[in-house]
Amino acid sequence: MAQSAVLGVLLGALNLLLMRRITRAMTEGGSAVWALALPVKLIGLVGVAYLLVQSGWALAVPLAVGFALLPLTSVFLPQPSSVRGRA
Repeated sequence: MAQSAVLGVLLGALNLLLMRRITRAMTEGGSAVWALALPVKLIGLVGVAYLLVQSGWALAVPLAVGFALLPLTSVFLPQPSSVRGRA
């Protein structure tokens, strides 16, 4: 189970890094071709997760929990502006 969760975290981190790269390219005046990278990234993400589960390298639920861990930490951890006494 721990291996599945770690693989989920790694997959989530890779997803966020790719999303950052794509959105940066789109907002800095990049070509519209970058918009095509979004569905390709999503299909690739689902494909990798499917292969990890089908090959037996990961269990589905811990993989999903690990994948959701990075975005959830940014939601539930206090942001600097929400902590008393900090600007």
